[in-house]
Amino acid sequence: WTILIALPLLLIAAAIVALKLVLTEERLTALIVPPLESATHRSVKIERVSLRLIPPIGVDVFGLQISNRADQGFTDRPMLELPELTVDLKLWPLLKKRLEVNAIVLKQPTVFVEITRDGRSNLSFTEEEEQSIEELESHLRLYQRYRDAAKSLEELFAKNHKDMDIDVVAA
Repeated sequence: WTILIALPLLLIAAAIVALKLVLTEERLTALIVPPLESATHRSVKIERVSLRLIPPIGVDVFGLQISNRADQGFTDRPMLELPELTVDLKLWPLLKKRLEVNAIVLKQPTVFVEITRDGRSNLSFTEEEEQSIEELESHLRLYQRYRDAAKSLEELFAKNHKDMDIDVVAA
């Protein structure tokens, strides 16, 4: 009986050690910073990030800073300073290779709002950023139409060819 109890615990411990070795601070930072920079069109800095494997499973980010707008008229003060950000993840979706957030906690956030004399806000996007966002939205709408059409074709094909297994995979 001892082996039956000890073996699963040993496997869990080995999985935790393996995850900690694979998801190093550098890799976690590389997974977090680029999407934030892309979404905000600002530079992002993180002092430290750690993976939390003891429930609730999640990620703790320390010393997060998002820069202010870089164009003329704005100061160098960060637009957002966040001493601690905690993201709790749902366990079962992770086991199915899906990422679902259970909770996001911002601890002591400081948001710096700056408006220039000509009425521009550091929270808004530049014209170039707005244009790239519009282009991205256009691509997403086109992707959605293609995906919907592919799904319709899959359903039509499945009705006529019940003996075949068809999957539509979005690239």
